[in-house]
Amino acid sequence: MNNPVSATLRDFLTDTARKERKLLLVTSAVGIAVAQVGLLPLKVSALGVEFSSTDQHAFLVLLALIVGYFFFAFFLYAMADFLAWRNAVVSVRLAIMDDIKSWTDDEFSKKYRDIFPRGSDEEKLLASLIEKEVANETLLLKLSGPAAYSRAVFDFLVPLAVGGYSIFAIVRQAIFIASQQRHAGERLAPPPGALR
Repeated sequence: MNNPVSATLRDFLTDTARKERKLLLVTSAVGIAVAQVGLLPLKVSALGVEFSSTDQHAFLVLLALIVGYFFFAFFLYAMADFLAWRNAVVSVRLAIMDDIKSWTDDEFSKKYRDIFPRGSDEEKLLASLIEKEVANETLLLKLSGPAAYSRAVFDFLVPLAVGGYSIFAIVRQAIFIASQQRHAGERLAPPPGALR
């Protein structure tokens, strides 16, 4: 791939990273729903199981660990893919710069001198076409950078932000439940020095 625009705009996430991103977003959505909306299971009537506040706390800790696992898995895979993408972009741009440096005005003029006589209308037309093509390529190259980085932010940083917020919300809810357990235990415990 010797086109820097194509190299810059290609999809930088592999299938593995995309699967990890999807799992991170799904578990994060569940985590946010549980933590923010309070969708904690109190009872599973089909199994006849009731969850105490201790069980709810354990459920939240387990959910935070699961989201954390997918957070770090996606981070590792996506970071490797991002670095490989950047390496490809830089390699293509360096190869083009080397090609440009290897050209000399003499080589360029020798190539076209035989086709178009010096000072002819055809030579001027060719020069203007080359300038327009270079201007178009330059514009595409300038636009491809911000487009690629915007996409990288959307593909890479947004899932990490959602996952990070989910972990934060779950841990905050787990701490809240643990503090409620402590306060409930303090109210039920006999005062110090009382007969038990």
